[in-house]
Amino acid sequence: MIRLKSALRDIWIVALYHLGRVRRTKVAYGQLAIFVLASTVSSYISYGVLASVEGISARSAGVAPPEKPGALYDSFVQSAEFVEMVPSNMGGSFVEWATNVPYMPLTWFISSMVLVPFLAVAMGWGAIAADLSGRTLRFEAIRAGRVEIFVGRFFGMSFLLLLALALGALVPFYFSQFEMVDQAIHLQIAYFINFIPRIWIWALPFLAIGVTCSSIVSNSNSARALSIILVMSSWWMYSLSNDMVGKLFP
Repeated sequence: MIRLKSALRDIWIVALYHLGRVRRTKVAYGQLAIFVLASTVSSYISYGVLASVEGISARSAGVAPPEKPGALYDSFVQSAEFVEMVPSNMGGSFVEWATNVPYMPLTWFISSMVLVPFLAVAMGWGAIAADLSGRTLRFEAIRAGRVEIFVGRFFGMSFLLLLALALGALVPFYFSQFEMVDQAIHLQIAYFINFIPRIWIWALPFLAIGVTCSSIVSNSNSARALSIILVMSSWWMYSLSNDMVGKLFP
């Protein structure tokens, strides 16, 4: 029991120390900026798609295109363009659910499910490798064991990942409130609050892959390459397992 309390205390100290260090070295700001940039690009593309589709619908009806998209969203969710935006492997039930979700939270959720695994593993692959190659990890190892260091840094990066997702969600929220019409603010906030922890949990295994590779490979470039290979392999294995199950149980 005493050993467990000591380990938990060391994990907490390592997590706080790692967060403080990435903040002091500006690494955290760069990682947060990458998430915000990815969210900005995906939100801008989603916004452009909706504006284009609503403009085409308005011109075909012989009326002037709306100044801001959103007013014709109900008709957009019934269009072929909307169905194409939803990944086909998610099934018809997901499409049916998606038609009841506000546009910007929905498109941010879908794009995050695709992009965040790569962003999360990128956050993790430099967590330990640089200290292994520079032999600075031994100073932490004097106070805490290797397991405590690994878990502590993982938890520290997990908090940073959650903060990055929350900041990233502000971008599509801005689009929904200032660049679109007929977007109820309480629904937008409710869905973003609902989606952020879901995407965070989805991203944690990929963050763990990055931290694991960083802990077993002392070279940062090697840890980066190994992390990317493992993430790509996980997508391939997922697709392969679905195909096998479909053939075994038609």
